[in-house]
Amino acid sequence: MEVGIMKRFYFSSSISNFLNIHPDDIIGKLAQNNEFSLEQSQRDAWNGEINILQTVLQQFSGSVYFEYSIPRMGKRIDVVCIIGPVIFVLEFKIGEKYFLSNALDQVMDYALDLKNLLARQSDGIVKVRPGRPKVGLDASASTNPSRH
Repeated sequence: MEVGIMKRFYFSSSISNFLNIHPDDIIGKLAQNNEFSLEQSQRDAWNGEINILQTVLQQFSGSVYFEYSIPRMGKRIDVVCIIGPVIFVLEFKIGEKYFLSNALDQVMDYALDLKNLLARQSDGIVKVRPGRPKVGLDASASTNPSRH
């Protein structure tokens, strides 16, 4: 996957390195590669995503890619996370109180476009399956005190 996503993301890291990077440093890299006006709401969303992922990915190895570009759609997936043979397409809705069907449609569109992109680049089989978010994760919570 590394060759196919060169220059298509704002930030990437192995999960093991990602867990040890301070969120402000990650946000700095994201902001540096952001081609649009950076609003406070975007910074807050990135901070929430980073805090959630640095909590839930502690037992895994693999890679994370923030703001991954889908060329056909001209949009960006919040996070692509690769763990073993599985590619997770994560679209966060930080601050939302409800999980709406259009959010599922959005992530399914992203996943299908990523599947089609990868299918053109490899002989592997790519399957898309929708998932449900785990309720109760607090984007501001952190279990790693060394990051703050």
